[in-house]
Amino acid sequence: MAVGSPLGCSTHVFKAYCIETGKLVLLKDTWRVVSASQSPEHIIYEELKKQGVRNICTCKEGCDVLDQVTKTQDSSMPRHLSSQLRLLRHYRLVLTEIARSLTDFGNTKEMVTAVRDAMLAYEDAYDKAKILHRDISSGNILITDTGSGLLIDWDLCKKLQDIYQGQAHIERTGTWQFMPAQLLVIPTDGEGAAIPDWADDLESFLYDLVWIALRYTEHGFVKGALIDMLHASFDHHYLDPHGAAKGGDRKKVKVKASDPFQVSHLFNVSLKELIKTLAKTIAV
Repeated sequence: MAVGSPLGCSTHVFKAYCIETGKLVLLKDTWRVVSASQSPEHIIYEELKKQGVRNICTCKEGCDVLDQVTKTQDSSMPRHLSSQLRLLRHYRLVLTEIARSLTDFGNTKEMVTAVRDAMLAYEDAYDKAKILHRDISSGNILITDTGSGLLIDWDLCKKLQDIYQGQAHIERTGTWQFMPAQLLVIPTDGEGAAIPDWADDLESFLYDLVWIALRYTEHGFVKGALIDMLHASFDHHYLDPHGAAKGGDRKKVKVKASDPFQVSHLFNVSLKELIKTLAKTIAV
C-alpha cells in the first residue's frame, strides 16, 4: 500500500513444521486482495511453474482462512483514502524453500548473483507467463543455501492482457523506497494515468541494488551523510491537494546524474560500475 494508507495486507512469515514430510516449510499469513483480476498467490505459482519460470519458490499449497474478510473498505473515509481500500480475505500460503533475506548476503558477489537470479525470474514471468510482478523490493528477493536467488511475493502481480486491455484495476502498489519514479509522480488511475510496465520493475531492481550496496557494503560517506542522502532519495514524499502521497522526482534526478546516488563513495569498484551501467540503461 502507498505511504499514508491506513490498511496493508498485514503479512507475517513463519517457519512451520510439515507433518506430511517431517520438514520445515515457510508459512505466509496475509490478507489478499479480492478481485476478479487478482488471483490467489498459489494459483500464480502454479502458472509460473507451468510456464517454466526459473528462480521461484515451490508452492506446496495455499488457501483462504474460513470466511474471514475485512470491513474497513465499507467505512466512510476521505476520498483519497477510500480509493486505496480493497476487500481483503485472510489467506495462507506454504512454500517449501526456506532462504535468507537479501540483506544477509555473505559477500557482494552473492548479493549481486541473487539480484541477477531474481531478474531472470522476472524476465521469464514476463516473457513466458505474460505476468508483471509489480512489487520488486529488497524484501522480495531471497538467497538460498547454495547462493542463488529467488523472487517471491507474487500476490500483487497482474496479467499483461488484463493491464493493456483495461480489465484490471491498476492501483499503485509496492514498497515506497523501491517504487519507480513515474508511478510516484503520476497516478495509476484516472485521466492521464501511468500504465505500469517492465521498465518500471527494472527501475525497482536498480533501487534494490543501490539501497543494499549503500547500506550494507563499505563506503566513504561521512557520518550522517548517507542517512540524509537515502532519506532524501528514497523516503521523500508530499501530499497533493487531494491528500494523496506523491514523490519520485528526486529519484529521477539521481538516476540521470553522472554519479547516480553518489555510488562513487562505494569501495567496491565492480559494484559501483554495475550500478552506473544499470542507471544509464534506466535513464534512457
